[in-house]
Amino acid sequence: MALRLIEIIASEDRRDSVVESIRESWDNESQVWVAPLEGGHVSVRLVIDVEESEAVLDTVAEILGRDDGYRISIFPVAATLPRIAKPGELAGDDAKDEQDGKESARERVAEETEEEQQRRVSREELYAKATDDAALNLRYLVLCGLSAVVASIGLSRGIPAVVIGAMVIAPLLGPNVSLSLATTLGDLALARRAARSLALGLAVALVVSAVAGLILPVDPQVAEIADRTRVGMSDVVLALATGSACILTMASGNTTALVGVMVALSLLPPLSVFGLLLGAGVTRAAVNAGLLCLANLICLNLAGVLTFLVQGIQPHRWWERQAARKATAQAIVGWSVLLCILVAVIAFLPKK
Repeated sequence: MALRLIEIIASEDRRDSVVESIRESWDNESQVWVAPLEGGHVSVRLVIDVEESEAVLDTVAEILGRDDGYRISIFPVAATLPRIAKPGELAGDDAKDEQDGKESARERVAEETEEEQQRRVSREELYAKATDDAALNLRYLVLCGLSAVVASIGLSRGIPAVVIGAMVIAPLLGPNVSLSLATTLGDLALARRAARSLALGLAVALVVSAVAGLILPVDPQVAEIADRTRVGMSDVVLALATGSACILTMASGNTTALVGVMVALSLLPPLSVFGLLLGAGVTRAAVNAGLLCLANLICLNLAGVLTFLVQGIQPHRWWERQAARKATAQAIVGWSVLLCILVAVIAFLPKK
């Protein structure tokens, strides 16, 4: 199981209330350590399973929300000894035997299934990553431009490995996920930053690809290009499925599998094909590639909002939840309308 080390810095007079709030939201109170600090503060530390961390963080933040100078930090834990047993579970070989008589096997299976469904990192971890991914800086724009150069060369020469490399380089996935999370949380400031980063990143990649189309020899019949000028309903379904997979992968903290998702759902190749063909003057095929890019963009954001919603991601405070529900409903309706329009356009496209 994935573990997190949580450190809470609070004033000395809040020590008992912090420890008590942890015990109320977490069963394993033996894993809580308290140490005095200079300046009348204390450090409260605990090592906790990742899916249990959000409840503890929310409870402690509620207690300390009106205080000045408190700090809660979250650190990933690669391993810890002795091993941590789940609440109500013994670490020895006879743990299951000791549990018999306390609860039935059916109840244990139901609880484990529910835990698996809710297994994800905390809202705070997701938000911190989304904030980083939404940042607009020179490095991000340079990566967008360089990935477009790599993709354009790979596409024009028909080299799949080079195109895949461009997919991995391209940082366009991050702002999309940040936009979905911001919408689910009703965070308009983060949504604006993510939308701005996404728009400028797409613009840089498109301009670079169009310039490449003026310079490089572009053959619309090359397989790597031709495959991205044909768009159909299967592409919409694929984009929705991989969009959900992307959010689930990020929410579980599995960064290794995320690379595979980036390859499966990438905005860059169809965007680069769109730019290449525009630069080469092949407008009809360029429109199809643009529609494919648009389908990926819409489906990724729609699937992202729905998946975050299903996973129970929402603000902690009730008044923020009301605004978040409104923003989420508007986003779902907006993306759904755009998807319906796109599907109608695809349906009326002339079949080759």
